[in-house]
Amino acid sequence: MRSVKETQAYLFELLVALDAFCEKNGIHYSLCGGTALGAVRHRGFIPWDDDADVMMTRAEYEKFIRTFRKSRPEEYILTGKIWVPRFTRKDNPYREQESGCVDIFIMDRLPDSAFAAKLKILLLKLLQGMMKKEIDYEKYSLAQKLLVGVTHLMGLPFSDKRKRRWYRKASMMGRGEHMHTSNGLFRFLGLRFDNGLMERLIRLPFEGKQFPVPQQYDTYLTTLYGDYMTLPPENERRPSHGAGTDDKRD
Repeated sequence: MRSVKETQAYLFELLVALDAFCEKNGIHYSLCGGTALGAVRHRGFIPWDDDADVMMTRAEYEKFIRTFRKSRPEEYILTGKIWVPRFTRKDNPYREQESGCVDIFIMDRLPDSAFAAKLKILLLKLLQGMMKKEIDYEKYSLAQKLLVGVTHLMGLPFSDKRKRRWYRKASMMGRGEHMHTSNGLFRFLGLRFDNGLMERLIRLPFEGKQFPVPQQYDTYLTTLYGDYMTLPPENERRPSHGAGTDDKRD
């Protein structure tokens, strides 16, 4: 298994390749989550982080998929076992463990109706439970364990292809004034952002190169993490994925 530094070096090369592909093909994307936080707070990776995240609007993601499939890059592949597509090298030895990948998060619009928005989020959470493969029950409360277990059982009769199709359809429900990360982490699905978040991007230094982030990055990161410039306690500064959590605010 790679060290955190080795993982970051590998991920940085992927980010450079993804950025070049998007620039060449006129695809708008942004760093997001802990990677955007790293750009703002550390001018690079969060020192203990071992993943990389980008986001695109639904329209830009669909354009990205079409262009990627048409161009068929020799060295790179899109993978992802459940609801998060991932960009990595074809020769990534940890591909099956989904380590050493750039996670791609999709920004979809929410319904304006509070009830309809809550219904959409509930449906996405239900589908996430149905799509889960391996479940670490230790990290859930008793009530959450019951919910995750029941939804997992509900999903067993259906094929992965059908559940992914349902998830895509549910993700695009809504034409309101706010957007959210429709394929994000369970606890972040309900966070709302202005529809203009991805319309104005700026480039910030990241490990000696520049990558796009929302011009409204302060509002974005505050919504995600609160006081994002304050470092977490030392005992929380550890990796969360294959190499070893990114920032607990991530």
